[in-house]
Formats: sequence, structure tokens, C-alpha cells
Amino acid sequence: MNFALHKSANQSTTLTYNGFNWTADKAVDGNRDGSVPDMSRTCSATIQIFNVNHTWEVDIGFPIIVQTITVYGRTDAGTVNNLVQLILFLNINSLILQDT
Repeated sequence: MNFALHKSANQSTTLTYNGFNWTADKAVDGNRDGSVPDMSRTCSATIQIFNVNHTWEVDIGFPIIVQTITVYGRTDAGTVNNLVQLILFLNINSLILQDT
């Protein structure tokens, strides 16, 4: 079950490219199509600033038992390594972790 679907999402910066804003809410809208030519309709992105740790977060709104976390990346040409430096943090104050 996708507990993040349509929840409030935020990111440290928002990329604007070709007149489109790659806002955080696009990552929780349920659209996983990573091959759409106008990626700004389906993906969120931060502004690339070297030596800056960018963040993206979603507030589920209530404690849950976490069994699986799936992150989908872009699939268009040249973006295979976009998530190479992804680090995932969970706020253990509001999540219940379950060892499977």
C-alpha cells in the first residue's frame, strides 16, 4: 500500500526548467511513468548545487509499520545515475519499524 500517495511533500529546492516546476508533490501523485517526454509532469527535482545535501520529504501523517520502501527514478536517456547518491532517512519517532 502506498501510504505516501497524495500526502504533503517538500524539498529543499525546486528545479525550474523549460518553464516547468519540478515540485515535490509530483513524487507522491501516483504517476510512476518515467518515460514521459515532459518529465516535469511526473518527477520532482532539486536544483543541482555541488557540495549541498538536498532533501525531499513526505509526511505520512500517522505511525505505520514499514516493510518496504520503493523509490522510482527517471527512465529517460542519461538519467540512470540520478539516484546514485540517494540516502534514505526514516524518522523513528513517528514510524514503527518491522524486521521481515
